[in-house]
Amino acid sequence: MGSSAVHKGQQQGIALIQVLLISMVVSLLALYFVGSSRDQVTMASLLQQRAKAQLEVHSARNRMLFSLMTHQTFETSSSSDAVVNHWRFDGKPFEFGGVEYRLQDQSGLVGARFPNKEYLNPLIESQLGGVNAERMRQSLIDWQNPKVESQLNAVNQGLNGAEVRKGGMLSLNELRFIPNWGPKSAGVMTPYLTLYFANFFSISSAPDAVIRALFPDVADSLISLKNERRLTRQTFSQATGEYPDASFVFYPGPYIEVSVTASSGESIVTESWVIKSQATEKEPYLVLENR
Repeated sequence: MGSSAVHKGQQQGIALIQVLLISMVVSLLALYFVGSSRDQVTMASLLQQRAKAQLEVHSARNRMLFSLMTHQTFETSSSSDAVVNHWRFDGKPFEFGGVEYRLQDQSGLVGARFPNKEYLNPLIESQLGGVNAERMRQSLIDWQNPKVESQLNAVNQGLNGAEVRKGGMLSLNELRFIPNWGPKSAGVMTPYLTLYFANFFSISSAPDAVIRALFPDVADSLISLKNERRLTRQTFSQATGEYPDASFVFYPGPYIEVSVTASSGESIVTESWVIKSQATEKEPYLVLENR
């Protein structure tokens, strides 16, 4: 009798443990599904926010392209188009309609495919300091030279074993592989360089750093005039004491980088394109590059 009672008690104990284990498993599963549901809700919310931000970017892009195609780029104020009253072409951001825009006229940058000594060398010296600017310029020329002949030192192989381009660069990312450049110098210089050639330089579209490199003595005056939208051939001459030649212009060129940033909740979306404006053609603009 006693043995039977003990055996029965053991069975009840085991059953209780089983019930507890099952309850614990069920509780863990419930917590998992609750947590999973919350994660799914959070993920769905984030995806919804991103989709909304991307839609804003798409709409803002079309709005800006329409303004660029229907207005002269030298228009800066008193326009019936509110976007035109806000825009600027020197890469500084401006906001309109809850969206951030950045327009960089490529003729306000320094050419990398046809590196002009008078422009590139001062820019290198101002941004990097303590480097041989002419050597860097020659390396840039060598990299794109089909004959790979150098006035200083032949560039026959790029950094990290990269092959020499032997032609016009296709991307500024190549700068990191060019001897005497490398990733660090390339990262500093890239924002001020362009592959889109123009036979003129638009100082009214130049970033502040480029103006400071080219006109260090009067940079503050020129930048103030630019920010006030009063930088013209006449005011430039008054500030510098020099009359600009035909290669200097005071309006944007046809190649423009358009960047749009929109946000929704925790999601931020930025997209950039380089376009060529050609209002007189059948297609008023061409998208040359997505960045």
